[in-house]
Amino acid sequence: PEPMDVDEPQEISLSIPDVVMTNCPEMSDERRLREIKNEIPKLIRTEHMNSEEKNKIIELLKDYPQIIKREHDKLSCTDLLKHKIRTTDENPVYTRNYRYPEIYRKDVQVEVDKLLENKIIQHSNSPYNSPIWVVPKKPDASGKKKIRMVIDYRKLNNKTIEDKFPLPNIEDLFGKIGRATYFSAIDLASGFHQIEMDPESVPKTAFSTESGHYEFLRMPFGLKNAPPTFQRAVNSLFSRIPNVLVYMDDIIIFSDSLDEHIKHLKTVFDKLRQHNLKIQLDKTEFFKRELLFLGHIISDKGIQPNPAKLDAIAKFPLPKTQKQIKQFLGLTGYYRKMIKNYAKIARPLTLSLRKDKDIVIDDSYIQAVDTLKSLLQNSPILQLPNFNKPFTLTTDASNYAIGAVLSQNIDGKDLPISFASRTLNKQEENYSTIEKELLAIVWACKHFRPYIYGRKFIIQTDHKPLQWLHNLKEPNSKLIRWKLQLADFDFDVKYVQGKTNVVADALSRNPPEEQHLNALETASPNPEEVLTEFLSAPSPENSDDILEDLARALSITAEDDNGATTAGNENVNAGDDNESLQTQHSQESSNSQIKVIDDRTRCINVEKFQIILTRGNPETKIPINRPFNKTRYNWYTRYPYSNDIDEYCLEYLQPNHTYGVLCFPPIEDSIDEQIYDQIFAHLSDIIKDKFPTVKIKRYYTKRLDITDPAEQEETIQNYHVGKTAHRGIHEVYRSLTKRYYWPKMLEQITKVINNCSLCKEVKYERRPIRQVYEITPTPSKPFERPQGDILHYDGKQIFTLIDCFSKKLYGYPIRTSSAHEIVNSLEHYLSLFPCPKTIQFDNGTEFKNGLVENFLKYNNVDIHFTTPNHSDSNGLINRAHSTLIEILNIIKHGKDYTLNKILRLGLIAYNNSIVSNLKMTPNDITFGIQTTTYAQDLVLEQKVKEYHEDRELVSRAIKEIIKKEKETRTNRLNQTRENIEIPEGEIYIRDKQYGKAKPKFKRGNYSRKTKVVTTQRKSFKVHPNLLKRPRKFTQQTLPVTDKNDESRIPHTNGNNTHTATADGGECSRQFTDNRSESGPGNSASDA
Repeated sequence: PEPMDVDEPQEISLSIPDVVMTNCPEMSDERRLREIKNEIPKLIRTEHMNSEEKNKIIELLKDYPQIIKREHDKLSCTDLLKHKIRTTDENPVYTRNYRYPEIYRKDVQVEVDKLLENKIIQHSNSPYNSPIWVVPKKPDASGKKKIRMVIDYRKLNNKTIEDKFPLPNIEDLFGKIGRATYFSAIDLASGFHQIEMDPESVPKTAFSTESGHYEFLRMPFGLKNAPPTFQRAVNSLFSRIPNVLVYMDDIIIFSDSLDEHIKHLKTVFDKLRQHNLKIQLDKTEFFKRELLFLGHIISDKGIQPNPAKLDAIAKFPLPKTQKQIKQFLGLTGYYRKMIKNYAKIARPLTLSLRKDKDIVIDDSYIQAVDTLKSLLQNSPILQLPNFNKPFTLTTDASNYAIGAVLSQNIDGKDLPISFASRTLNKQEENYSTIEKELLAIVWACKHFRPYIYGRKFIIQTDHKPLQWLHNLKEPNSKLIRWKLQLADFDFDVKYVQGKTNVVADALSRNPPEEQHLNALETASPNPEEVLTEFLSAPSPENSDDILEDLARALSITAEDDNGATTAGNENVNAGDDNESLQTQHSQESSNSQIKVIDDRTRCINVEKFQIILTRGNPETKIPINRPFNKTRYNWYTRYPYSNDIDEYCLEYLQPNHTYGVLCFPPIEDSIDEQIYDQIFAHLSDIIKDKFPTVKIKRYYTKRLDITDPAEQEETIQNYHVGKTAHRGIHEVYRSLTKRYYWPKMLEQITKVINNCSLCKEVKYERRPIRQVYEITPTPSKPFERPQGDILHYDGKQIFTLIDCFSKKLYGYPIRTSSAHEIVNSLEHYLSLFPCPKTIQFDNGTEFKNGLVENFLKYNNVDIHFTTPNHSDSNGLINRAHSTLIEILNIIKHGKDYTLNKILRLGLIAYNNSIVSNLKMTPNDITFGIQTTTYAQDLVLEQKVKEYHEDRELVSRAIKEIIKKEKETRTNRLNQTRENIEIPEGEIYIRDKQYGKAKPKFKRGNYSRKTKVVTTQRKSFKVHPNLLKRPRKFTQQTLPVTDKNDESRIPHTNGNNTHTATADGGECSRQFTDNRSESGPGNSASDA
C-alpha cells in the first residue's frame, strides 16, 4: 500500500475493554445464576466489614445474581434508551485506515472476534469508515503482552450535533447526604457497552480491519455524545430514588443505618435487574463508613475536602534561597487579596529579598511561612466546585517536578478548588521540555478527572508549543499514548506567560517531596572590599587558586562570566576575521576607546598572549609562562601600573594581533566598574601608544592550558558527548576556546567529531548529495524502450507501460501485484506490438523475480531495474501516472462507471493529447498522421507532410527533438548538482523507515570492486543521493601574517567551506567534501 501521512487522533477514541470468552457451550441461565451465587463471597471486598455486615451483603447479593457480571460472562444491554448519532448532513464520513505494525494484526483479530462473540459488533456494508489505532498495554501478571484497539471517530464527531444534557449540580448532590453513616459505590460493567445503538445510527459507527468491515450494535467509546447519553440513562433510572447520588459512572448509595442501607440497596438492585444492567463486583464497594466521591471525603461528619489534595501546599519546603522565596511569595501572593494583612505576615520573607540582607531563618521567618500555608489551605481559598461553570486547569513543569491547580472564576476572581504537585522520577527527568509539560497535563487531567470529565474546560500552561498539542504531526509512541489518555477530555489549551502562572509554577518547582537543592546559605562577598583587598594585599603562594575562587564568587552577580571588552585604536588593522562579526557597542570610556562586546552574540577566541592580573606586591615580577613554547604566553602581572610593562610589551607583543587581559566579572556598582575601567584603560593607553595595530580584549575567565594529548581528547569528548549533546564542530570549538587552549585545537576537534558514529547515524544531512543527472539512451522508434510500473487507484491496481519514444500509455487492470499478473499483462502487450529491446522497471518484487525475468529473456527482451529508493530514474511513467489520475478522476466524477471503462476512456484521452515538446499525439507518432493540424513547429510540419513517404525521416526528427529536450533539461538541472565518489569502507545510508525519534542513517560498508553496499542484514546497490556526505579535514596553503597565531574563528562562506588559521604553519583549515560518481546516475529524461 501507499505510505500514508496520518495525523494522530485528536478527539476521543474507542477503547475496547477486555472481554474473555469461554470455549464451552452456553450454559443454561439457571446453572449460571447458581454458579454466580456460589462465587459471590470471592468476588466482593469485605475486609472492612464486620461479620454481620458481611453476611447481610452476601445474602442480599444472592437474591440478585442477574445483575452480576463475571469476567467470562456475556455482556447484556439495557432497554432504557438507545444512542442516536445526529449529524449535520447524511453524507457518509469515510477515512482510510491507518497502518499499524504487522505484529499486532493477530491481536486485533482476537479483539474483533471477542466483540463479535459478545454481539457488541456485527459485519457491515456501511459506506462509513473510521480508522483503528493500536496501542500496546502493560503486560498482565503472567507477562503476556496486550493491546488496546481504539477507533478514531474524529471526523464523525466533527459532524455530530452536540447533545447538551445537563450534569448534576455538585452542591445539590452533597446537600442530600446529611449525616449518613453507610455508603456504597456501584460500578457498572463496561457501562457504555450496555447501551444499544439506534438502528439508524449503527452504520455510522463502522470501522474496518484486514478481516472485514464492522459496525457497533452497542454504544462505543469515542463518540462525541456518548457521555451525555450515559448520564441520561443513569439519571432516568435513579434520579427519583432518594439516598442515591449519580454523576456519570459514579453511583453512590448512602443511609443512616445498616437496615436502611440494605433497603436502599434493594431498591437500586431492583432497578438494575428490571432494566437488565450488570455491575462489576470487584470494583464495587459496599458498607463503607467513609467514601471518596468527586474529590471529597463523604462520611457521617459531612463533606470534607480530600486531604491528599492539600498535601502539595502543606508540604511546601521551607524556602532557603532567594529563588525559593520568590516562588513561595508568588504562590501565596497570587491570592493575597483574600488574605488579611498579607504584607504584614509576609514581611520576614520580603526583607530577605533585599540585596543588603542575608536570609535569616528565625522563628518569625518560619511562622510567616506556616501562617501563609495555613491560610492557603483554609476557607475561603478552597472552593466547592460549581459544575455549571467552566473549570480552569493550570499546569506547569520544572526540571524535577510537575504542578497543577484546578480553579474557577467566581465573582470575577480566579479561585482555587484544589492544588496538586509531584516530583518526577529519574526517567521522567530525562524528558524534553515539551514532554514534561505534556506529562503535567496528562497527570493533572487524570488527577482531577472527577471534576473535568464529561465537560469542556481550559488548560492554562506557560509552555506555548502546547497550544498545538492536537496538531502534532509525528509524535512518538509515548506522546501518542498520552494523547489517547487526553482523548477522554474536552479542553482548549490557553497560553499564559510564566510570570502569571505563579501557582502551578511554584508547585512544580517546590513539590511535596524533599528536593536536593544546592542553596547558597552564606552571604555573598562584598565586591568593593574584595577588589580593594585584591589590589593591595600581598600575594600568597596559592594566588592563582584564590583568583579562580574569587572569579567564581563574583560571578554570582554577573549575567555572563564570559563577556569581553575590546580596547584599541580607531584605525587598528587587525589581521583576523573578528572584525567581520557583529558586535554591540556601549559608551566609550573617557580614557580610551572601549567597545563592549556581548559574549552571548559572538565567540571569544583564545588569544596567544594572556595578561593576567593577580594579587600581590606590584614590585615583584612574575616571569612569562610558556606552556607551548612560542605558540602561547601567559603574562601574570600583580599590578598594571608597574614600570616593566613597556618591557614586556616590546618583547612579546606583535603587530596586527589581539591579546587578552584577564579581569573580573562586571559588577553592577558603578564604583567597582570605574576601578576596572581605569585598570583596563591604563593598559590600553600604554599599548595604543607603542603598538597602534595591536588590540587587547578584556576577559573575565582565565584560559587553562592543557598539554597532555590524552587530556585534550578527553576534554573534547566531554564537551561533545556530555555538555553539548553531540553538537557540531563550531559549537564545541567555541565552548572550549572560552576555557581552554592548546595548539591545533580546531583540527583535533574536527577529527574527533567527524569520527563520531552516533552523529553520523542520528543527525540530519543538512546538505544532501544531489548527484549529476545522466542522459539515458534515446530510442529511435516506437516500442523500442518502454517503462513499466504499478498504479494504485481507488483501492485497485493497474499495470501500466509507457513508450519512451511516442509517450503512448498502456494500462491493464490487475487483481494483485503478483508475478503471474504481470506476465499475463506483458503477454497481452507483446501479442499486439513488437517486442522491445529493453524494458525498465523499479525494484518491486512483482518485477524483480524469476518468472518475469525468464519470460522477458525468452522473448529476447533485456530488463533494466532502476536504483532502489530513487524514483527519478522512472520519472517518465511517474509523471504519466499523475496526469492519468487527473483524467480518471474527471471521467469518474458523477458517474457510476467500472474501473475497466474508466481506464479505457482515460487512455483514449491521454493518447490523443498533444505531447508538448513533440507537438503531436502519442497515437499520431505510433500509428501515422491523419491530419496535420497538430503540428505547430514549421520544420516538423514539413516533415509530417512527408510522413507516409518517408517514415524514417519523421522518426529521426522526433528522436532529435527528444534528445535535444533531454540535453536542455539535463544542463539546467545539473547546474546545482555534483558527482560524488563513494569512499571505500564505512559509509552511512539514509534509512527510509526512520521516525523522528530514531536514527536517520544506518551504517554500511561499500566495495568499489563490486559496487555493492553491505549492512548487517543484506547487500544491495545504492544511489549516491541516499548517502551521507563524507567529511574530512584538509589543509590548503594560504598566506597569513603569523603562522603561530590561532586568532581566527571558524566561519561559513558561500561554498560551505569552514576556514580557520592553523597552528604551526602557513595554512588554513577547510572542511571539504569527497565527491565522485557512484553507482547508477540520475536520468535527465526522467527528472
